[in-house]
Amino acid sequence: MTNVDVSDKRETVASIAARVSAEERHLIERAVEILHTNISTFVRETLLREAKDVVGAQRVIPLSDEDWKSFLAKLDEPPQENARLADLLRRKAPWESTS
Repeated sequence: MTNVDVSDKRETVASIAARVSAEERHLIERAVEILHTNISTFVRETLLREAKDVVGAQRVIPLSDEDWKSFLAKLDEPPQENARLADLLRRKAPWESTS
């Protein structure tokens, strides 16, 4: 699990409460034990990581009308020939090989 850059020594400015079932609580406690952390740290890091992913996925990339039209035109172009990719797609996957 990748840790979010958050220190446990930060000043607490707000708390978040969540209602979970006994089964969900048990699962969280198992994860906490595996990671050798505590529930507060685990929940905070997990929530922050997920929030960053959600917010990051919503980033808007501003384009001028000309750039937008150029982008759409590129999407409409037929794909370029790629001999290496065509060769790869013709081969059997390693798990399909009979040896």
